[in-house]
Amino acid sequence: MKNYLQNILNLFTKVNRNSSSPDSLFLGRVALLCALALLITSLITKVIVNYRFDKQQLRCFKTLTPQASKYTLLKDSSLKNNTVYCGQNEKDEFIGYIIKVASRSNNGIIKLLVGITEDKVTSVILLSNNEPPGFGDRLNSARSLPGRMFSFLGQFQNKSIYDMYKVNEDISPVTGAANSSQTVADGVKEAIILYKKLEEKRWQTHP
Repeated sequence: MKNYLQNILNLFTKVNRNSSSPDSLFLGRVALLCALALLITSLITKVIVNYRFDKQQLRCFKTLTPQASKYTLLKDSSLKNNTVYCGQNEKDEFIGYIIKVASRSNNGIIKLLVGITEDKVTSVILLSNNEPPGFGDRLNSARSLPGRMFSFLGQFQNKSIYDMYKVNEDISPVTGAANSSQTVADGVKEAIILYKKLEEKRWQTHP
């Protein structure tokens, strides 16, 4: 964006310097005004998109860690390719983590956001997947688990990080999608492993 603005200024200088007639100078300045209008429109659109994303992201984060009021992106080399946010309350007290994980299934990658606090999974949100059409909707539908009053993802709420997270043991699979269900459970387990490492490091730093 900075280079784009610099190019406009350079072009404006060139037009003023090289224009041999009032008409060409007028046309050159009109073209510059159009370029500036496009730049301003682009900036305004970017602000609106970021604002909408921030509001959507905040609602998502509040679902994962309801007691937190602000979130900080952790920058730690040990995280590798994982994205982790630390949730805090208004007094800057630690609440929990929101961890983005990617778990590989037979059909591709399933991406999840996992909220964990006080050694319990607070909630799991599906971000994207390459499973057969309708799989994402079935994860959030109670009808995907016959005889159960909760959805597939709902069974992770308030689940201990010390559980097995194994399909047909302590995890009820989506009907007809046992392998994909295990892939989701494996993603949650991956987030739990990272949570334990972060907690160990946190307590070493702030005993």
